[in-house]
This record gives sequence, structure tokens and C-alpha cells, in this order.
Amino acid sequence: MNINWPGLEECLYELIRDDIKRFAETHKHESFYGFALDCNSEYGNVLLCFNSPESLKQQAEKYASDRPNKAAFDKISQKLHEDSGGKIPLTENSSTVEAEELKLRWSTGDWKYQGFNSTQFDEGWDEYETEVMNACMDEEEDEETFKTPTQELFMKSICRVLLRLEKENVFDVINRTADFKCYVADHDEDREESWGRLEMLRRESEVL
Repeated sequence: MNINWPGLEECLYELIRDDIKRFAETHKHESFYGFALDCNSEYGNVLLCFNSPESLKQQAEKYASDRPNKAAFDKISQKLHEDSGGKIPLTENSSTVEAEELKLRWSTGDWKYQGFNSTQFDEGWDEYETEVMNACMDEEEDEETFKTPTQELFMKSICRVLLRLEKENVFDVINRTADFKCYVADHDEDREESWGRLEMLRRESEVL
């Protein structure tokens, strides 16, 4: 199946642009540090995601306090650490809120606004989503990347759409922190791979 990639990118750009505008109208009093496109390339899925520093901290506090037997582990770990003069490090179970924030910062499954796609988005994207899914079903996965050729092309297209959203100042309608960033990730993909792909395409776009 031959997918019209330029058409897919134009369609997705317009759908995301419109959904960000709608989202901004109902979240005027929040500021966000990140926007992400959370994908499952095998099925052509794209989830639109935002997260705020306040939501990140709230989730980090929950994770830090939810560890099993945390109080007992913390007490033992602290004593060992002190008795050894600092030679024995604190255990992972003694994770701080700050440490949890680092882990969760780009974990879109833990974001407050994961998948805020509108009904209009879902209806407009359905045709391309189905085309991508059907194309992937007819292909073999690469032994190293575990992706089909269509999945690879799909993720690159998603990155190009995001870069266009940045270039055309679509995020200006959102209140953003000074360190605001955008991110594109595929399902079960290492974050280094996700960031690496986006930065590679960013460099390519700057050359053009």
C-alpha cells in the first residue's frame, strides 16, 4: 500500500494545530513544560499530550510515597549510610521527589493530559491511521529496530509535523515554562532513541 506521506503530514498538522487551540481555550490558567506526541506506530496511533510542573510534582510525590515499606527501608538505608560515613549509598527505595520527577518528566503515560485528542481529531485521522496499520501488517520487522519500513517512515513524518508546529509558532497560544520542550515517542521505545530521531530531523530541517 502506497501511503501519501505529504498528505498524512498536512492532515496531522492541521488536526494537532486545531486541537492545541481548543486545549488552550480551556487551560488558560495553567503553564506547561512539555508537549508530546505519544505514538504507537504499528497501529498509526498518535496521542496528544501536555504536562505541567505542578502535575509532574504531584505524580512524583505519589510515586515517592507509594513505595512498599518505604519508611522501614528508608530508616535502614539512612542508618547504613550514616554508619559507613557515606560510603554505603542510599538505596533506590529511598527515592526523593526530585528523583521521581526526573524519571517521570517525559513518561507520557504519567502525564495529566495524555491523549487529549478531540472527536474531530479522531474522525479526521481515522483514514490515515487505518492505512498505516494495514501497511504494517503486510511487512516484516527489522531485526535490529523491531520496526517495519512503514513504522520508520511514520515516526519520521510525526517528527516533521512536530517541527512544523514549532516553526509556525502553534504553541504560542499555550502558557509555557522557560524550559518548554516538545517530544515524539513510539510505543516501548527508549527515550534516547526518541530524542535522537527528533534531533536528527531537526538538524536536517535546518539545512534545507
